[in-house]
Amino acid sequence: MISLRIDVQKQGAPRFPFEIKLNGPVRAGESYRCHIEFDGWINAPYHGIKGNDSRQSLALAVQLVYSILCSFRSKGLRYYWPGSEVEFDLDQLLAPGFYQDEQADAPTRNDYPPISNENGEQGIPPNAR
Repeated sequence: MISLRIDVQKQGAPRFPFEIKLNGPVRAGESYRCHIEFDGWINAPYHGIKGNDSRQSLALAVQLVYSILCSFRSKGLRYYWPGSEVEFDLDQLLAPGFYQDEQADAPTRNDYPPISNENGEQGIPPNAR
């Protein structure tokens, strides 16, 4: 599982914590499925994205999360790293290396919650390096 925690804020409203979870991909017959879960959002959808292989399934899931968050951003929502004034750049979701730490010996920033995968390995947010 890949997990990302951010704060969400609509103009004039208090921030609230939000977590995106990508589970999978898992084999589903002849294809693969990647489940997306949104925690902290009112009436949060839960999606299963199907792909021909595991990479396509994961890529489609990330693209869907990106599209959903961009849609809400266009309606005035802002995204921040938890507990900070640093805005979360949605384009980072599509950047290579975002879901893993490309520099294992890079200093960590403990003021941001880590991004972790299903093995519990943690990456450093790219703008926190």
